[in-house]
Amino acid sequence: MTAFVNALRDRNALSLLVVLILRRVAGAAFPVVLVVATADVRGLAAAALVQGFRVTALAGTAPFRARLLDRIGRARVIRPQIVVSSAALVALAICSVTRSIPLWAVAVCAVVMALTNPSLDAVIRTVWRMTGRTEAEVKALHSYDSIIEEAGFLVGPFLASILMLALGHRVALYVFAVGVVAGMVSALIPAAIRTTLKRTAAKQPAAVPAKDSGRGARVGRALRTMAGPIATPELQRIVAPLILMGVELGIVAIAAPAISSAHGNSGFSGFIIASISLGGIVGAIGYGSLRLGDSLRRRHALLGLVFGLPLLFGTWAHSPEMLGLLLAVAGLAVTPLYINAYLMMDADIPRSAIHEANTWVPVGNDVGYVIGLTTAGALSHHASLHGLSTSLSIAAVVLVVYSMLQLRGGSQQPTETDTADAEVSSTATTAA
Repeated sequence: MTAFVNALRDRNALSLLVVLILRRVAGAAFPVVLVVATADVRGLAAAALVQGFRVTALAGTAPFRARLLDRIGRARVIRPQIVVSSAALVALAICSVTRSIPLWAVAVCAVVMALTNPSLDAVIRTVWRMTGRTEAEVKALHSYDSIIEEAGFLVGPFLASILMLALGHRVALYVFAVGVVAGMVSALIPAAIRTTLKRTAAKQPAAVPAKDSGRGARVGRALRTMAGPIATPELQRIVAPLILMGVELGIVAIAAPAISSAHGNSGFSGFIIASISLGGIVGAIGYGSLRLGDSLRRRHALLGLVFGLPLLFGTWAHSPEMLGLLLAVAGLAVTPLYINAYLMMDADIPRSAIHEANTWVPVGNDVGYVIGLTTAGALSHHASLHGLSTSLSIAAVVLVVYSMLQLRGGSQQPTETDTADAEVSSTATTAA
């Protein structure tokens, strides 16, 4: 608990956390207002189309945008991205609510904004390793980071509704567009970011000639080069539970309103989904403040079990209250899973690929979310409500089985994560 408090006494850490609050709140509010304001002018179908283009481009290019930081260098990439992305965002806000501008132009603005969106969060998460003086403080900083992210999903939409009611949809859109731009620009102010932007890109290790120079080997090497760090077992082990968790969350996105509607009020679905974030904030505070003896790999498997086990009872969640309770308990592991994933990357992923690897945590969850959303959407048309809730349990079985296999494998032999976790405290001290 002492390290959890001491981490806030560092001026660099505190300034970065303040920047994150602005970024996460504005970033969570802007999509809400964008959809509502665009729907007012162009209709809900057009608003959904614009949002769909934006989110698809953001998620689909996140690893490749972060790869630019690893290959070219932070200093050469971040500032130009901020300039172009900010201009595209302002253009998107103006064009989306100007009826005379064609929809295709609005979609272009949304895609350009997404394609040039700077990977600032990935940079900040690598800075925690240099800012924390001990391993406990590094874990605390990652915990604060994830708590702010989870809280942003609660506060951002709440503020969006207040401003839309008080100022109107169009003015609220402009306010949060400025907030997003301010969040990007202010990230360049803290000394820790300025220092890390001055450093050159990590040198790529020299390629080792392969013994087999056949066509199959060349194709395999080309595919691994294009895929990047996700082709490595270390990153796959980190991301796999997040993909499975995303599947569950995607199913919940359909199951929550379906169950609420069956009980007479679809408005309850917001409270059901919010219970995940409430559980995540509580879990993050506990994970960040407690001293845990297990290795990072074992913690990852245990957190997968904590999330999956309550949802095994999803088949019996026929009321909003029951589903909300199960999600609140499962949510205790959501934010700690993110925190642990970033700590595992600090230990297992080479510095030359760390930015791209960091982006696979949210991207992995997004991939699973789309799978779960699509599956649940199909079931909602062809199956009963019981079938929809049963799919929640089936997905939980897959996560629980996977986590148990990882737990068993981690107990049989030491891993790179285990060794690094034991020695990382001295690394953190040196980096600081």
